[in-house]
Amino acid sequence: PDPLAVVVSRRLTLTPDLPMLADPQSRVIILTASAAELSDCAAQVSYLRPAPGEELNLATMLARLRAEHGVRSVLCEGGPVLNASLLPAGLVDELFLAIAPALAGSAGALSIVDRAPLAQPVGLDLIWLLESEGQLFARYALRHYPQAARASSGLSGVNDHRITPLSPLNAAVREDGVISFQPSTSWGCRGLGPT
Repeated sequence: PDPLAVVVSRRLTLTPDLPMLADPQSRVIILTASAAELSDCAAQVSYLRPAPGEELNLATMLARLRAEHGVRSVLCEGGPVLNASLLPAGLVDELFLAIAPALAGSAGALSIVDRAPLAQPVGLDLIWLLESEGQLFARYALRHYPQAARASSGLSGVNDHRITPLSPLNAAVREDGVISFQPSTSWGCRGLGPT
């Protein structure tokens, strides 16, 4: 079965024709502050909401996902706004960054964290770097992790995820130290539980 999908939508501005919501095999939990519910979804959809009148707090929601649904690891695919909520709250252990061999222009400065809400830069330690057809796939561990925020989230003492190949790895280490792999190789995150 497919893993549980978790969607964050403060105002529930989703449509039921999104592929994961249109798939009857999908299990989806939506984290939202909205009292509304989606109609006509083929997927099995449930909701996690804050108490009435409270804001959506991602640390609290992640703790509830663990307590109520047994979720021990989350692979988050979000943009700058979601990253701006996760990083300052100390909810990120690792960063997976993909770099495509293309340049694009924009009127404003691009950042993976919206409005740069970090009080200071967060150091990263490279775990691995993969290359395929000029594309780079990096995995970093966050070096300066705010322990107080992690402890208040209810997630302290958890080794949240470790990369595990889900299919045979076709990889080779080049002379320059970069690991080259075949594009068909799949990777996923598996929770390991308390350390």
